[in-house]
Amino acid sequence: MRQFFEWEWFGIEFDSFCRPSSLSPPSPAFYETFYQILGARCHTWTDLDPDFRAEKRAIAEFIFGRVESQDIILSIGCGLGYVEHCLLELSQGTLHLEVTEVAPAALKLIQKEIPASRVHVGFFPECIPTNLKYNLAIMSDIDYTMDQSSLAVLLHQIKGRLAPQGRCLLISGGLDSPVSFWWKILRAAKKTAVAVLEAVGLLHRRQFWGWVRMQEEYQDAFSQAGYSELRDGFIGKGPNPVGYYWIEARLS
Repeated sequence: MRQFFEWEWFGIEFDSFCRPSSLSPPSPAFYETFYQILGARCHTWTDLDPDFRAEKRAIAEFIFGRVESQDIILSIGCGLGYVEHCLLELSQGTLHLEVTEVAPAALKLIQKEIPASRVHVGFFPECIPTNLKYNLAIMSDIDYTMDQSSLAVLLHQIKGRLAPQGRCLLISGGLDSPVSFWWKILRAAKKTAVAVLEAVGLLHRRQFWGWVRMQEEYQDAFSQAGYSELRDGFIGKGPNPVGYYWIEARLS
């Protein structure tokens, strides 16, 4: 597992609204402020970047192909909700789809398309009524916000909210690759050099954004959470030439 850093997202530079931290991941307050700024710029789905929309639609098409009849679906950490918007379009509004999100401002557009009773603001599983069970739980491109132990804990919590034969589907924006010892040394040296340049103002100060994992680390996280029936692969559509990685587990 490897840390990575960003200095902007959707063209919004982080130092325009906060002091980025290279040590701590973004807080819920960070995301709320960010989505407020983005919401002021984007009033409809078509205001979002076309490449972003194409990638998310490819993800939605993949998910929709795995939906089973009468599924009750939960999308955890939906963000803007464009994947969920596409799912509803593909199903012509017939899906029973619920979402969670920690930043209310992110829900500006998607909350117009989903009944309020199916929109849960806060952290999973605390924001979900205890009596609800789901046939399919989706985590789309959010695992990078968690270290390995936190991801395993969340996967275990999801397991407890699945109906019999329920599935947990995780989709990741990309995989890390094994590297040699010397390549690791080079990465560490580069990280130090960039930190120095940021400190003296010669580079944008970057925000610690999260972690990127290898395929085996995803499999290990699911195993640690108590899942046994695992399948994985890649989504090959969209402008991302590598494709999104997916891993799914079904309760026995």
